[in-house]
Amino acid sequence: MSGVVISSRIQAAPVARVSARIRLKEDRLVNLWYETGNHYIDRLQSRIRVWKAFDEQFTRVRRRVSFKSLTLPQLIDRLRTHPAFWDWWARNLKMICSEAGDTILTHADLVTTLRQYGAPIPEWVLDKIFPK
Repeated sequence: MSGVVISSRIQAAPVARVSARIRLKEDRLVNLWYETGNHYIDRLQSRIRVWKAFDEQFTRVRRRVSFKSLTLPQLIDRLRTHPAFWDWWARNLKMICSEAGDTILTHADLVTTLRQYGAPIPEWVLDKIFPK
């Protein structure tokens, strides 16, 4: 996934409307996207220490060779560095701005909304991160 694709998602109309309303410059928006994505991974890391949460997130890929030998720190590092995760996180930013855009009135509202996002990483993203 190229940086251009991710950048176009961050600059999508719903995101642009919210960032204009809260007067958030593009570089700060990119930082916010990156910081909240890392926050999502940190929360995931703390949750997957419990077997049930780990199983819910990684059932489909856990038997793959590209996944089986990973330690937890390696798994988290793979998520943090893979473009597919960041593309998905940019899609979430766009979706949140589309669906909750009218309720986001400040920078803090946007940060809070993104930090509360807790949906599991979808299978199509995991398939790219942990190929068969």
